[in-house]
Amino acid sequence: MALDANEVRVAISGEIFVAPVGTTAPTSASAALAPEWVGLGYVHEDGITESYEEDSEAIPAWQNAATVRNVTTASEARFEFSVIQSSPAVIELYHKGSAMVEVPGGEFSMKVKAPTSDVRAICIDVVDGDRLERIYMPSAEVVERGEITYASSEAVGYALTIAAYAADLGGGVTGPMEKFWFNPSWSTAS
Repeated sequence: MALDANEVRVAISGEIFVAPVGTTAPTSASAALAPEWVGLGYVHEDGITESYEEDSEAIPAWQNAATVRNVTTASEARFEFSVIQSSPAVIELYHKGSAMVEVPGGEFSMKVKAPTSDVRAICIDVVDGDRLERIYMPSAEVVERGEITYASSEAVGYALTIAAYAADLGGGVTGPMEKFWFNPSWSTAS
């Protein structure tokens, strides 16, 4: 593989979107999302972290007790981020299963319930100039919530960890997500 600085990516910008499960899925990295997708706005400067929590089982051989294979017994894709823009969509995502309502006078109210399952479709766009990456999760939900700090020296942030669940991705494939890229330097077309 040749050294190519043009293939070094930096996540300069992007956005996280949520929608009800079953909302029209994206079909590319650059196509506009359906109107049901709602952007969550600004994310803390630390960005978004994609990770995998996996369990595996070692299979030792009878002859010498050496491990000859590992079988993955569980795998969960997770995304961690902190949204620093306060909006009804963000606050409802943080308070799983609770709904914001508008009350007379332009005010809003939320009766915060004990958290319940709140599965959503989630899409993350990552932008580096004209290079795009889109991560689409047809079935995901908040599985961990961090603290909210109210202070004069920092933005109010909603720290969230999202778990992506296995879903039908089409074409006979089941998995937690589909990824799309737009990167002209990868093209093999002449």
